Amino acid sequence: MSSLSLPILRTRRDWALGSGLLPPPAFTKPPPVASWRRFTLFWGGMQYERAMCAAITIRTFSNDLVERLQSKWSTIPETGFKLGIASDHVLVKRIGTPRIPAQQEPVWAGKPVNYAAKAAQSGDRHEIIVTRSVWDTIIANDYLAITCGCDGDGKPTKPTTAIWQDMTIERLPEDEREGRRLIAAWCKIHGPEFCAAILAGKRQRSDVAEARMWLNRAQMARAIRVKDATDRANRRRQAGLAR
Repeated sequence: MSSLSLPILRTRRDWALGSGLLPPPAFTKPPPVASWRRFTLFWGGMQYERAMCAAITIRTFSNDLVERLQSKWSTIPETGFKLGIASDHVLVKRIGTPRIPAQQEPVWAGKPVNYAAKAAQSGDRHEIIVTRSVWDTIIANDYLAITCGCDGDGKPTKPTTAIWQDMTIERLPEDEREGRRLIAAWCKIHGPEFCAAILAGKRQRSDVAEARMWLNRAQMARAIRVKDATDRANRRRQAGLAR
């Protein structure tokens, strides 16, 4: 099982780290299964949109890769990617021998890499887990929050928000803990169109008024539940201190 962390930078630091995916090799026997982690930093304009498009693309690749492996080796262990996305300020700097890049390594000070890793670890394979601050940013984007309106094979269906589920990321602090889980990949029919629209800066669609209404209602109800739970926890904590 592998995880990929996608921290989003709320900073102007002129630096980013990236990791890429290469086409899978032509295995002649089942590949070894190992757990590894990678991370990518997004900064500058449209960093949230770029991070989400990258994550959904990798999640789609994860599905396709596992299907190909299982079609060739029925006994292969369970595998796949799980992804986490978080956002915050961070300082990234390359340290090592001056003027010799081969002897330098990047280091980072800040929360997003750690938070994104914990978000990924809290999910299962083929899932994308976003922290609260990320969801609060992308929820307004109809191309990210609401389905395309087909069943994946081109048959029209009503746009829905069922691709997203509530997710409590236990290992994160209270202000980021109540995140969301994306369980869908790119649609085979509309995926390229949606990815291009997101990267072009488009946010609103004309066919999702009803889905948007229900999403806003659900968000309001969830915010009330979270606030009530926080208030109860604070009252219990205060009562314990009073004793």
